[in-house]
Amino acid sequence: MGNTEAPSFSSAFVLPCVFVIAMAAVESAMVFADATDTVAADRPLSGSQRLLVSSRGKFALGFFQPESSHNWYLGIWYNQISKHTTVWVANRGSPITNPGTSQLTISTDGNMVLLDHSSRTPIWSTNISKITSNSTIGIILDTGNLVLADASNTSIILWQSFDHFGNTWLPSSKLGRNKFPGVSTRLVAWKSRNDPAPGVFSLELDPNGTSQYLLEWNSTKQYWKSGNWTGRIFADVPEMTGCYPSSTYSFDFISGENESESYFVYDVKDESVLTRQQRWTPVPVDGGEQARWWRPGGADWRRSG
Repeated sequence: MGNTEAPSFSSAFVLPCVFVIAMAAVESAMVFADATDTVAADRPLSGSQRLLVSSRGKFALGFFQPESSHNWYLGIWYNQISKHTTVWVANRGSPITNPGTSQLTISTDGNMVLLDHSSRTPIWSTNISKITSNSTIGIILDTGNLVLADASNTSIILWQSFDHFGNTWLPSSKLGRNKFPGVSTRLVAWKSRNDPAPGVFSLELDPNGTSQYLLEWNSTKQYWKSGNWTGRIFADVPEMTGCYPSSTYSFDFISGENESESYFVYDVKDESVLTRQQRWTPVPVDGGEQARWWRPGGADWRRSG
């Protein structure tokens, strides 16, 4: 049954020490095997064969199954911690029933594509209309960014998952506005804790040009706003005053020339500390937003604030 009425706002809905969005991690089944960081036309990623793992081992790309779900998805998660924590899903609204018949590869037009060989149909694609490169590859980076790059010069990025947010904001990714078509930097909640399909809550930088974030329900009702960025905190989040600036992370607002691109970006100064900022699933939702950190030797995510 779909949601027809926005849940009531809770006093728990505050941002603790940095404007972040978090959700509890879910345990999942995963497909493990030999790993590299690259997918190519002659080196596809099959659901029954292997993972892609970033060069320093921080992130993995592969097929996973949320807890209590019969469906499978192609996603990115932290590779070096004991609790499976998904940070990006390619086929959010198009689940796979059998990963053994599915394959991530490079199509003849140069796009990265997820195929179901049982039906011979594409499930997901980077969907770039004009690729001039003669050869492309997909690479999972140590930032958690999946990129489609020119095989002869991988610094030429043709597409990146950091331009297509799911429900997670990772360090060094830009959450904001830009005028380029086809790029979404809006966080959209999972439908439920075991269903990554787009849910009813979303968060975006104010499209009217201010430096505040807006949390919306069903893309129609404003549920909460952060207030404008003052250079140190968000005006309507005084809780940030006691803990920013921080020795743990940096948080910056960037406004491009002629406001062609305006965004917030954050970075964690200690690389041994992992952090994730995610939009909560809406059931049961009280609008709460919290940072979660994983420190070396930890057994679970710790909540900030």
